[in-house]
Amino acid sequence: MKRLTSCVLVLYPIVLLATAQAEKDHEQPELLLDIDLLDGSRVIGIPSIESVQVRTSYAKLNIALRNILTIKITEDRGNWAIDLRNGDMMKGAMAIEPINLKTSFGMVMICPHDIKEMRVSMPGSQLMEVPRAGLVLHYSFDKNDGAKVSDVSGRGHDGVVRGATWQEGGRRCGEYRFDGVNDCIS
Repeated sequence: MKRLTSCVLVLYPIVLLATAQAEKDHEQPELLLDIDLLDGSRVIGIPSIESVQVRTSYAKLNIALRNILTIKITEDRGNWAIDLRNGDMMKGAMAIEPINLKTSFGMVMICPHDIKEMRVSMPGSQLMEVPRAGLVLHYSFDKNDGAKVSDVSGRGHDGVVRGATWQEGGRRCGEYRFDGVNDCIS
C-alpha cells in the first residue's frame, strides 16, 4: 500500500504537468496587429482587444479580430473600411478605445485617431515574414473565391484564376493546384 501511495504521489504532478501542456498546445495562437500610423510609423504587436465594434448603416456589429484581414481609415477620416477573411467588406464607424500592444520593445498604446491602417495576422503568416516596403501584391490562397484571388497586401491587385483548381488543405486553409503548363493567376 505504501508503494502504491508513493507511486501516486510521484505520478500525480507528472499528470498535472502533461494536462497543462496539452491544454496550452490546443490554445489558439495569438493574433498580431500590424498597424501603420499617420506619421509613417509601423508597429507590430499582440493586441489587448479581441474584437472591434462597428456601426454600419444596417447594423451594429461586434467583429472578432481573427475574422478581419484589414481595417483602413477612409479618405474623409469619418469611417473605416473593413475587409474580412471570408471576403465580406463593410464600411462604418468604429468605437474603439486606445489599443494596447505588447511589442518586442514593451507595451505601446495606440490611439485610434493616429491609425491609418491595421492588418490582422497570425504569427508566422507569410505577410508578416516579408518586408512590406516594395511589396506589390500578396496572394495567400487561403480561401476559395471562385475565379478571384484576393491581394492581401492592401494594394488592390486582385487576380483572376486561369485553369488552376482550389483545394482544401495545404499549408494554411487551402491551396491552388497548377498543371505546370498553362494554369496561372493573371
